[in-house]
Amino acid sequence: MIKQHPSIIIKSNMRSLDETSNFRSLTSKIDRNYNSDNQILLSDFTEETLAPKKEKLYFFENDCMLFIFPLVGAVNLKKSDESVEFIPVNQLKIIDIKKYNTFSIINPFEDELVSFIYFKLNFCSTSNSIETINLDFSISNQLTKTFENQKITVSIGKYSLRTDDNYYLENKTNSLFAFVINGAFEFQNRLLEDKDALLIWDIENAEFESLTNDALLILLELKT
Repeated sequence: MIKQHPSIIIKSNMRSLDETSNFRSLTSKIDRNYNSDNQILLSDFTEETLAPKKEKLYFFENDCMLFIFPLVGAVNLKKSDESVEFIPVNQLKIIDIKKYNTFSIINPFEDELVSFIYFKLNFCSTSNSIETINLDFSISNQLTKTFENQKITVSIGKYSLRTDDNYYLENKTNSLFAFVINGAFEFQNRLLEDKDALLIWDIENAEFESLTNDALLILLELKT
């Protein structure tokens, strides 16, 4: 029997909606005081959909780090100096943003919607640096560590139907955030479906099983 560790489940239908003719944003904010012994670095995560040829400006009032992951199509990232970087599907873009700086995300297509998700952390390592991670899903049924620094470890895995796996945390005092990009998983005896998320802590090893074929999962280990 799997021990029930303290956790928060964030269902996809619980996200707040902000919608115009140009974009649709579905946002979930994380309670930073979920655990009296620890404040989580993850502030919120948002799934964005942009209409063809539309642009959305982003402005943050505090230093932060963003992880941007296209879900459908590709996007252009326009920085404050007007330079542009292309972000295709299967690429993870990591951006350090200093407070009061701005950037834009642009849909470059004439007649197609694009969607992407970003995770926002209350942490910034350097001033306006950008790192690109190319993701390889040709190796399935295992997690791949894609990024790591002193505050976070990011892992992504693609799984076939009824595949079991484990994630071992570096330290029990860390927290683990799981987000289902596609498909469904049983994660520590909790059902997570498409675009659902789970934050769990006081745990050394997380067990999970894919419930669909081509199920895609991203894990963020948030370090204390």
